[in-house]
Amino acid sequence: KNSSASLWDLGDGVLCLEFTAKMNLLDDGVIRQLRKAIALVDGRAFKALVLYNEGSNFSVGANIGIALFAANVGLWLAIESSIFEGQQAYKALKYAPFPVVGAPANMALGGGCEILLHCDAVQAHAELYMGLVEVGVGVIPGWGGCKEMVRRHVSPHMHATNVNPMPYLRKVFETTRQHEVTIWRQ
Repeated sequence: KNSSASLWDLGDGVLCLEFTAKMNLLDDGVIRQLRKAIALVDGRAFKALVLYNEGSNFSVGANIGIALFAANVGLWLAIESSIFEGQQAYKALKYAPFPVVGAPANMALGGGCEILLHCDAVQAHAELYMGLVEVGVGVIPGWGGCKEMVRRHVSPHMHATNVNPMPYLRKVFETTRQHEVTIWRQ
């Protein structure tokens, strides 16, 4: 356990990663616990991972306030490092050799949406609002969400030869932009 996330033994060989920061913001503490969870699920004591919490939101994503502060004072290497660490952790989650299930409720925005896009399965609550909202603050999602959306749009069509990927890429960025505008208007 740290100030941002906890790991729980759910029994039956299932480990749970719970976000615990205010509004379940994702930060370096969550990334550290995610890496620890991936290392613990070794097929012996633990065989699967569930991402879940009982907060009022699954996660409202990365702490944009800290990112904006870092940008304002020119901490570009720290920003780049944070993006890289998030990408590597989410990639490790996606390619983990065990099942990963996301169990979100209420809001899963930004990085919260991106982590779910890297899960093997999502068991969503009926009341879930999910989206990549970064464009609303002038940035592009950086932890792999756009890549996962592109993969989902392009993969079914890649069996054909000479497929032009541009219409699929355009669809992803239009979808991201439309959803962000919709979410911020609500």
